[in-house]
Amino acid sequence: DFKPDLILADYKLPSFDGLHALAIAREKAPQTPYIFVTGAMGEERAVESIKQGATDYLIKDRLARLPEAVQRAMVEKTQRAQLREVENHYHQLFENLSSGVMIFQPDASGEVFVIKAANRAVERIEQLRRADLIGRNVEEAFPNLRAFGLLDVLRRVWISGETEHFPPALYVDSRISGWRESYVYRFGSNEVVAVYEDVSERLEHETQIKWLNRILRTISACNEDLV
Repeated sequence: DFKPDLILADYKLPSFDGLHALAIAREKAPQTPYIFVTGAMGEERAVESIKQGATDYLIKDRLARLPEAVQRAMVEKTQRAQLREVENHYHQLFENLSSGVMIFQPDASGEVFVIKAANRAVERIEQLRRADLIGRNVEEAFPNLRAFGLLDVLRRVWISGETEHFPPALYVDSRISGWRESYVYRFGSNEVVAVYEDVSERLEHETQIKWLNRILRTISACNEDLV
């Protein structure tokens, strides 16, 4: 249950070396800063230690740097914790949105868009498992997307960075059909996000209301004629 705030370790230790100790620390306490304090450490070993997860290293005859190194390590630990909290918040938001959300990674030409992520609502709307979507060219998963018009929107948003609204349109392929309304955004420098709804029921309801209104107007006009 012991959870240290910081680990200081020599590179040369009895029975095993510092990298072995670092590996154990990364497994048991991956978020805890780990600083090597050693009498001698070549540049190659120093680089290797950083690659394997060490926060910093100090030579024993330069211990005046220790307070600064510790302070910097603790600040970075706090910042990483805050970043994880923000990432977790957005992950929960992403997963629990009622709208479908898909994140796409375009190739260099902007011709191929690979599905990088999808939330739970996508599974419900498209009746597909995310495992069957992620990593695939979007046109493989949705073969009529180009004719549907959304592929052009993805490409334009990727190039311009300007958000676009794709109004309700009917998507149909051999597997599924439905009316989709989408908002497409560029995310970062090289990803595109589509947030969309299956509006089939809404449009059907609106159509029924319009039909009923026409019937009522017709009846009303007939009554006036009779009078």
